[in-house]
Amino acid sequence: MEDIRMAKELGMSPKSLLKNVPTPSQRWKLPVKLWIRELHEKRFGKKASNHPDEVPNHIREQNLERDSALSSSIIEDEQFPF
Repeated sequence: MEDIRMAKELGMSPKSLLKNVPTPSQRWKLPVKLWIRELHEKRFGKKASNHPDEVPNHIREQNLERDSALSSSIIEDEQFPF
């Protein structure tokens, strides 16, 4: 309920939320629930209560570093899962 309230305060519609659900190829995107919380905090300066499924900043930074390293490196044939 808290996430829905925050999305409404940001002026988002259900359609905009569905359009922002990350696909498996968009590993850099946060899940919609966390994305809404981050946007709400930036706009209103209020931090939502911590939930156990929230991604800590140091893990998010590690994921960004890993993803940028993967995109800049050459992928060998044996690294493909298929």
